[in-house]
Amino acid sequence: MNSLNYFLNYSKVIGEIPTPAIIWSEEKIINNIRLYKLALENQEIEIRYAVKACALKLVLETVRAEGCGVDCQSVMEAELSLKAGIDFQKITLNSPRLREEEISWAIQNKIKVICDSKNQIEIIDKLVSKLQFPKDWRYGVRVSLPIEETKRFHSKLGMDTSEILFGLEKVNPKTLSLLDEIHHHGAARETNSCLLSKVTKELGKLANLIENKFSVRFQKINLGSGLDSQDIIKEAGNDLQLILHECCSHLKEQIDTKNRIIVFEPGRAIVQNSAIGLTKVISKKRIWGKDIIVVDISTNVLIPSPLEKFCVWHPNFNKSKTENLSEFVVVDGTCSPTGVIVESVKLPTINEGDMLWIGLSGAYTWSLAQSFYDYIPSAWWLDKQGVIKQIVDRENNKKMAFYINGFENDMI
Repeated sequence: MNSLNYFLNYSKVIGEIPTPAIIWSEEKIINNIRLYKLALENQEIEIRYAVKACALKLVLETVRAEGCGVDCQSVMEAELSLKAGIDFQKITLNSPRLREEEISWAIQNKIKVICDSKNQIEIIDKLVSKLQFPKDWRYGVRVSLPIEETKRFHSKLGMDTSEILFGLEKVNPKTLSLLDEIHHHGAARETNSCLLSKVTKELGKLANLIENKFSVRFQKINLGSGLDSQDIIKEAGNDLQLILHECCSHLKEQIDTKNRIIVFEPGRAIVQNSAIGLTKVISKKRIWGKDIIVVDISTNVLIPSPLEKFCVWHPNFNKSKTENLSEFVVVDGTCSPTGVIVESVKLPTINEGDMLWIGLSGAYTWSLAQSFYDYIPSAWWLDKQGVIKQIVDRENNKKMAFYINGFENDMI
């Protein structure tokens, strides 16, 4: 994995960091963002980082410094983004669960809402008639397309065509005039353009239909993202820039993109390969013919398969030497049969106390971490000058574990 090779340049300092820990690289995040910009330099685009992937302050500040916006699935994520200095006009809020008070908060803070249901369209229509809302505030609609490969999203995200049309038919002209974006999120962890091209074509057709029926114009066409990290895409023999270019080309076949902004919302693609997890071997054992390595980081932090894909590596492993390698299963120390970090990896001789690196640890690790014993890792930041600093220590994590479980007056 390219990301593991990148961190080898800092192996001496990394080797002194206590485990468990996760290290994010500012340079890797910047490079990932710029890959998107470079691929689409001839098209007017907007990049909104999906905050759910990782909401660490320094990640959000790096996103802001690169001129990107953010996509938030909750008011909490939007508030974190505002705290990180991201302009309210570069924040969007969308979720199936948005309530009237949250939509009202967004409008009053000039934050765009992407409607996920007819009910949310009705709420906006009601609020438009009674609120003193900013004159430049706009909203969008999220669609669910009839594509078989995206069916796992059908029960949850977006509206089908009939619901969107029915919802927009009921709103007043003023509300309709504020509609300026159409959005789709029906792919995840894609490594080629096949599915995204299907999504793009169908989204272009639906955008045309809505524009013609209601005499509106979508200034922004949001293709979401759903792409995996550059490391995984390369491993699959594909190229991120070619995939993005192909998606835009397919969109142009369906709808005139002149004077429109094409929006992408990468999350995993920005931060997944920007971080490594650090863990130490606690013990080894053999079960039913398999050699098991037990480590000190938990899978409540590292999402277990099949939701995520990790690469476990020994930092002293020389890939040019393939002799004396053994096959291992790497697991955490929790009393759960799902706590498997990787089911099969070939490593050199492993001893208790050895440090292992876990690649592709930057996305959906920190944001989904929960208190689980005291194995929540510390968080570290490798800045673009090559300096590594701690940004969240384990002691604070332990205090948080006590607090959220109701022991705030009994801190140990």
